[in-house]
Amino acid sequence: MGLAARVKLFDAYHKPERHLTKKTAAGGAVTLSSLLLMAFVFVFELRSYLATERVTTTGVDVTRDEMLAINVDVTFTSLPCQTLSLDALDASGKHDQDVGGELHKTRVDRFGRAIATYESHRENDDGVVNLITELFYGFETEGHKAHVDEIKTALSAGEGCRVHGRLKVQRVAGNFHVSVHGEDARTLRATFEHPRNVNMSHAVHRLSFGKSFPRKEDPLSGFTRTTRHANETGTYKYFLKVVPVTYTGKSSPSALKAYERKFRRESAALAIETKRKKKRLEKMRARGVEGGGGGGGGGGGGGKERWVEAKTPRGVTRTNLYSVTETYIPTKNWNGGSLPAVYFIYDLSPIAVTISDARKSFGHFLARTVAGVGGAYAIAGLIDRMIHHSLTVPPGKLH
Repeated sequence: MGLAARVKLFDAYHKPERHLTKKTAAGGAVTLSSLLLMAFVFVFELRSYLATERVTTTGVDVTRDEMLAINVDVTFTSLPCQTLSLDALDASGKHDQDVGGELHKTRVDRFGRAIATYESHRENDDGVVNLITELFYGFETEGHKAHVDEIKTALSAGEGCRVHGRLKVQRVAGNFHVSVHGEDARTLRATFEHPRNVNMSHAVHRLSFGKSFPRKEDPLSGFTRTTRHANETGTYKYFLKVVPVTYTGKSSPSALKAYERKFRRESAALAIETKRKKKRLEKMRARGVEGGGGGGGGGGGGGKERWVEAKTPRGVTRTNLYSVTETYIPTKNWNGGSLPAVYFIYDLSPIAVTISDARKSFGHFLARTVAGVGGAYAIAGLIDRMIHHSLTVPPGKLH
């Protein structure tokens, strides 16, 4: 007996002779229906396989000593750039006034069209001389008069101001705010006369923390607030809870895990190094070597700061999401508290989120497709036999 004959003994699918089989219209209808069903199952599983699946997990934030990038793009529709300034303040005590650098002011007309980029007049040292002259001699300088006239002209023309760019702040709680507090009381009274004329209506085109990734949602982007009444003004405060996010895209899980391990190792090493320096400094102070301890501490802190920044693998993005609540505080008069402003007050969450967009494995797709197509084929065969049995067996024989 040959090999083919031996293998033939294991055939579980018996094939009847051709002359013992016949085709029926009912069988053809069932076959066409089953083919359509199998095609639908295949297309459905293929689309599911090609689509990405978003999985979100949470954990403790292990980020240390990193800067936080804030992307800002806000238009103040009723205040000219000559009056606006942006200040940033954080919990560590760092206070940046009239922030410049990567932040820019663009003058816009009443229709929101850009006119020109505005550079603050305070960048000129003559502003200090003019202020001292006004305080001591009691008369208005040419520079101050020109500045007031410039503001009045912009207000009468209906100019607004677009503040846009990027802030880099320490990764601690803080706030940044835009208002007219950069102007002195004399200028404000000369240009606005009453606080109700300081209209803080604004449109937030973009406000995000860190880089973008697919389907990222920034709640304040596209947000607009206008003063409710013509004779009312006030301060808008937005309270933001910032959540660190690691977005993995379609990168392999192994690359992400390797990145996280390396980041944790570097963070732990930096923590140990900092702890050792503190202990060394305490020992030196305990021995009475205050000068040497201070020098050592200064040397440790005066050198180049070390930031924990593990090399990010391809497809991995470290960024932030945030939630927001808001409040509005009316301003009644010049002496009734703070000037009208827009505050963005942020705090960081200790919980970190990992978002993964990945396709299902080919094995998963193959198993589901085979199961679906095979199930459709088996059910079609069962239905065909039931129909054939009901048509061929006489009614009296059916049980």
